[in-house]
Amino acid sequence: MRSAHAIGLLPILLAAQAVAAPQPVPLKDDRTARERPTAEVLMSREIGAVPGAHVETAMVDVDGDGVGEVVVRIVHGSTCDGSRQFCRTAVFRHDGRTWRRVLDVPAKSLALGDADARGQRPLIIDGDEVRTLKSGTFRVDAAASGATKVRFAPSVGAKAREIAASFGPGAVRLLDRKADLKVSAGTAELDAKSGAQAVYRLEGSLACGLVGCPVRTVVRKGGRDVVVLEGFAKGDVWVMGSGRDGVRAMVLDSAVGPVAYAFDGRRYVADGPRR
Repeated sequence: MRSAHAIGLLPILLAAQAVAAPQPVPLKDDRTARERPTAEVLMSREIGAVPGAHVETAMVDVDGDGVGEVVVRIVHGSTCDGSRQFCRTAVFRHDGRTWRRVLDVPAKSLALGDADARGQRPLIIDGDEVRTLKSGTFRVDAAASGATKVRFAPSVGAKAREIAASFGPGAVRLLDRKADLKVSAGTAELDAKSGAQAVYRLEGSLACGLVGCPVRTVVRKGGRDVVVLEGFAKGDVWVMGSGRDGVRAMVLDSAVGPVAYAFDGRRYVADGPRR
């Protein structure tokens, strides 16, 4: 089997184009497309696992360096949702030495946004999720996507102890010992039916680590509180305008950059199913 370093997988230069944004990425199942051999090698394992799948490809210059990025979308019952519209979609970028996967999410469509001063363009997923290239991968830009910021307020006393319990017995012990631990709470409208749901956060030297401070999203099910998101945030916590099955996605600004979480039917997973 050919590798991603094969001669046929050298980057392809694209002519500069002046276009109005957003510009749809024209994904097509075309075996004669010039990026097709590269796409089939870069995703050979994934394509080989789903015989009979439709493989849609495109080539666009996202970062403005004149070298085309390869976009691959695999349409198959096991790579899409039940509607077969939101399917596994990946983007590969050549860094001068090799191809690197910079995006891998379920998506219905991709488009390119307006270029910045460096010529880099954001990717717009399904018309409402904006992602920009940061630290070698396309990460969600929550503010540009129109997300709502969760507002936190300090909690004290019995309520703080109740919240700490959602993080485990260790958090409760730290609170009882009056250690360096701050408990805060906010709310988020995660869907159109359930109203405001609780979002909790711990802060302090004993709670936070290199990637940020622990965050939990808690919903009421069957008369009890259920933790549906566990993550870390160094900055803001956001609620997106859309998500899977009517449950809005969330974004946590961690030390490594924004991390998107989507609901998979039971709980939130990082960069999980979108719809």
